[in-house]
Amino acid sequence: MYFFIIYIYNTYIDKQLYSYNKFLINILNINYDLILRKNVLYNNVYKYSPKIAKKYLIETFNINEIEKYHFPEYYILRPSKASQGTDIIYVHNKAEFNDAIEFYNTTKNYRNKEIYGNNVVASQFITDLLLFQGKKFHLRIYYIVSCINNTVNTFVLDNGSIYTAKEKYDLEIPFTKAKHDTHFNSTEKDFTIATDFNTENLGIEMNDKIYTKIYNEIKIICSSISKLIIKNKPIAGFLFDNQKNGFHIFGLDIFIKSDLTPILIECNFYPGFGTLTVNEQNKLSKYIYNWINEIILEPLFKYNDPMVARKHHTYIEIWFIQY
Repeated sequence: MYFFIIYIYNTYIDKQLYSYNKFLINILNINYDLILRKNVLYNNVYKYSPKIAKKYLIETFNINEIEKYHFPEYYILRPSKASQGTDIIYVHNKAEFNDAIEFYNTTKNYRNKEIYGNNVVASQFITDLLLFQGKKFHLRIYYIVSCINNTVNTFVLDNGSIYTAKEKYDLEIPFTKAKHDTHFNSTEKDFTIATDFNTENLGIEMNDKIYTKIYNEIKIICSSISKLIIKNKPIAGFLFDNQKNGFHIFGLDIFIKSDLTPILIECNFYPGFGTLTVNEQNKLSKYIYNWINEIILEPLFKYNDPMVARKHHTYIEIWFIQY
């Protein structure tokens, strides 16, 4: 007997349901640390394609890699086991860095289970950013890895949410979370790429042609992630023993620099489909479920051919990047 289970995002799902055979489930047996840990992702993409890493990713390293800091440049320190920007610290000199070390060595994570210690990554702080209504922002883009009939496909949606900081952007010292942290909770209303990523909100000319250029570069970023996942494990190992097919939706956070270059901030295990209104939730749900239907369900159930999904405009050609 097989089960079709959708929208259950739990890292323990396979343990809970291991005794049941699963025809399709939205989780995969891949090495999630490769893409969820910022420093690991950067190092691996850099290993295979330094040009892509330098252009589209932020150099990210462990907090204790002292030789990689170049003060007085600014760095943002992010705990690996934190949530929604908690306990982020900005540093631009050795004294601030030492204070941050002391804080992380004496503070437990948001679940109050363990001290942060060295489970913190550092990234150079980007300042030349495109702004949304004068505020710092990032795009939440949805990225899917699927393994259907032993064929791996990856996709990135050409729409998504826009999350802003709470207050207008500036570089006054000290940096504050209200100006520099961009999250769902700090965004005053529901903004989407399809309706709000425009000239009026961005303060520069924005049209379909320009966004297509940005989207194609986001595809390059995703292609690097996809290739990294595939190089790390044989396709036969993408599924659990009693799983027939699977997929996973990730949420990618992406800055846009002032020169319109997309920069990957991080890849999230949970895609993050939160909205402030029921109306927007209905619209987003319809958009996402239609996408899943077109790239996962119909190729599997209607055509029984995962190659059909590669005709979809959101499909990522994994092999066009030469490493």
